Amino acid sequence: DYICIVDRLCNHTTPDSIRERNELIDHLNCSMDVLKGIEIDISNDGTLSTPDDIIDSSDLVIASINSHLNCSADLMTNRIAKALDDPRVDVWGHPLNRLIGIRNCPQLDYPYLFRLASKNGVALEINASPYRSDLDFSTICKVYEPGAVYSIGTDAILPQQLKRIESGKIAAEKAKLPNGRLLNTLTSAEIRDKAWRD
Repeated sequence: DYICIVDRLCNHTTPDSIRERNELIDHLNCSMDVLKGIEIDISNDGTLSTPDDIIDSSDLVIASINSHLNCSADLMTNRIAKALDDPRVDVWGHPLNRLIGIRNCPQLDYPYLFRLASKNGVALEINASPYRSDLDFSTICKVYEPGAVYSIGTDAILPQQLKRIESGKIAAEKAKLPNGRLLNTLTSAEIRDKAWRD
């Protein structure tokens, strides 16, 4: 029924290109509802590194750690916590921040961060990229608590990679996540209205 297009702001994807993309989406004439998503880097001080108008015009805001990866565990925990306290953040992207075979998970206070995300209604991403598998089903089972919500993302940059959604669905099913705790089971209107936070 719908798709959410999420671009990550970086050197090759500027705020102006996102504004242009959003305008194109707004003028689409197709049967599928297209949601405007954005992945934003959590800065070293915990703020979101993008202009406010980009955040305000997005239907889904994902905040992730993509830079300053060598800071201390305390600093990393604090910067993520500050971002999770921002009411504009909908999803915490690839929480374990690992790249399989390349980079291990940082040693953070995950129980505290997962509780904070749950308290604030920030979904934990099930990133279905085979290079991340983050969160995988065993981790979901470890961090699952009644208030936690989740969101399956494909991390796709090519159309055929959208099929990764199946891996995310398997992880969610093996972890026995109920539909109401999975953003992907909501309607596009419910995503826009942040219905999972009600």
